[in-house]
Amino acid sequence: MNYSELYKKIKKSIVASIKEAILEKHFYKMDFKEKKAWMKEWLKFASEKYGIKSPKLVISKSRVGEKNGCYEPLLNRIILSRCSIVTLLHEFKHALDFQKQKHVNLNRSFLEAIGKIKRSEDKARGWSVSLFAQASPKHYQRAVEKEKLLFK
Repeated sequence: MNYSELYKKIKKSIVASIKEAILEKHFYKMDFKEKKAWMKEWLKFASEKYGIKSPKLVISKSRVGEKNGCYEPLLNRIILSRCSIVTLLHEFKHALDFQKQKHVNLNRSFLEAIGKIKRSEDKARGWSVSLFAQASPKHYQRAVEKEKLLFK
């Protein structure tokens, strides 16, 4: 599956905000504090554009273990192991879907719930990678070539 081509109609203002961070604000050259501040501001911006409550952001390698990030819906909190735009986008998509009521219904059977979780992961992968590729095709291609993306 080519995740970078799954989502063609992402809000233009959202694509533009990621493009600006990469190309004009030079996200990859920022120090940790600058990256974290930008990520918090972006979460507020994107949440407002999509009409959801902005998730809190925590960056802590010890809090996510082997994963790059996670979304905790009951706390409306995104935890990242490092400052990664693609992982932030991925976890934001989980927050967006959860708050828009597209999350797992715990009353479903176990197999139905597992299927819904897998589809949720595919959506988050598709949305985050598509957005990154649209915002900066050059940086997307470089990340693919350097094997920096888990999914492409």
